Amino acid sequence: MHVAYRSTPGRASLPARVLGLACCAGGSLCLLSAAFPYSPESATRLALIVGTAGVLGGVALLRAGRRAPVFVLHGVVATTSVIASSFVAQATSLQEQLLTTIGYIWIGVYVACFFSQGVTLVHIVFMAGCYAVALWVSPLEPSGLVASVMMATACALSLMTNLLVSKMQQLVVLDPLTALLRRSAFLSYIEDDLDASARKNATPSLAILDLDGFKQVNDTIGHGGGDALLARLSSAWLGVLRRGDLLARYGGDEFALYMPATPLADAYQVVRRLERAEPGVTWSVGVTEWHGESLTAWIERTDRAMYDEKRMRRGEAAS
Repeated sequence: MHVAYRSTPGRASLPARVLGLACCAGGSLCLLSAAFPYSPESATRLALIVGTAGVLGGVALLRAGRRAPVFVLHGVVATTSVIASSFVAQATSLQEQLLTTIGYIWIGVYVACFFSQGVTLVHIVFMAGCYAVALWVSPLEPSGLVASVMMATACALSLMTNLLVSKMQQLVVLDPLTALLRRSAFLSYIEDDLDASARKNATPSLAILDLDGFKQVNDTIGHGGGDALLARLSSAWLGVLRRGDLLARYGGDEFALYMPATPLADAYQVVRRLERAEPGVTWSVGVTEWHGESLTAWIERTDRAMYDEKRMRRGEAAS
C-alpha cells in the first residue's frame, strides 16, 4: 500500500513548505547576484527577474500549503531546472558556470525527498537534458569531464537520497507486522483529506474495528499465533477494499478504515466486504460519516459507536 507523504495535521504540507522556502532562498540569492554580479557581463537582468519571481512564488507556496496541487510542485521543480540551465547557458566564465550547476544538486535532493522513485527519475532525466542543452548553446567550452562529474554527482545523490527516504518513510509510516498504516500516518492523511472533502462537499466515512476475544487468542495459541492472525486478517482485508480506502492498525487488535467520498449507507457495504473476507474472525465495529466536526471529535464519536456495538453484542451473548 503506497501513500504519499503527508504533513503534520494543522500545518502546511511539508513538500509545499520546503519548496516555498527553497524558492524564497533561491530568489534571494538571485537578487543578491543581481546587486553584486559575478562579473560585469553576468546576466543581472535575468537574475533580477528570476529572483523576484522566486521570492513571490515561494511566499505563494507557503501560503497555499496543503492546498497546492501536486502538479504545481512538479511544475515549479521543472521550471527551476530550466532556470538553472538558463544561468548555465549565460555564464560568462567557467567558474561562474560551475558555481551555477550546484543548483542541480538541490533540485535533485528535493525531488528525492518528496516524490516516488519513478517521478524522481523523470525529473533527473529532464534536469540532465536541460543541462545538456545549456552546455550546447553556451559560448564557453566547458570541460566534458567536469560537466559529467557534476551532473553524475547530482543524479547519484538524488537517487541515493530517494532510496534512503523511501526506506525511512516505510519504517515510520507502515506497521511492520501488518503492513498497514500506523496510527499517526493514518490520522495525518485523514486531516489533509478532510480539507479536500470540505472543498468538494464530499462526505467521507470512518470505521473503527476491535477484534473480539483477542486476549483469549493470545492465551490459547500464543502471541506468535496472534500476530499471524493479525497479519492474515490485514492481508485479507486489503484484498477486498476499494481503491482509495485507507486501512490502518490503530493499536493492538484495533483497526481503523477511512472511506473518502462514501456516505454512511455505502460505508456499511464496504464493512460487509471485510466480514466476508475472513468470516472466521469476529469483531465489533463503529461506522460514522463526517459531519464537519474536528477529526478528534469525529474519531471519538466513531469510537463510542464501536463500544456501543461491543456492549450490545456482549449483552446478546449473555442473554
